[in-house]
Amino acid sequence: MNWWLWTGVAAFCATTVCTEVYLTHRGTRSRSARLGAYTDTYALVAGVATLVLLQVLASTAHSDVVASWASAVLWGLAVAEAVHLGRLKHQSRAGHTANS
Repeated sequence: MNWWLWTGVAAFCATTVCTEVYLTHRGTRSRSARLGAYTDTYALVAGVATLVLLQVLASTAHSDVVASWASAVLWGLAVAEAVHLGRLKHQSRAGHTANS
């Protein structure tokens, strides 16, 4: 399960950097925009679904509990960030200005 943990760390760092680069490129400076993935309903549903899926997979593999929870949380956060970033890009292409 260690490789799940380290790939989760890498995925979370990558999506956070991508979000930061995208928002900086757009000229957005607010902290609330950077935390938008955690208020976006679709992103949260995808992140929680990833967390639950990884916990179910980890429980069948009888792995270390702390490592499985840490990797599931990191992957859930990474998926939430990625979904939110995708929605931001789609909204900017469509011309929407709202963050919902």
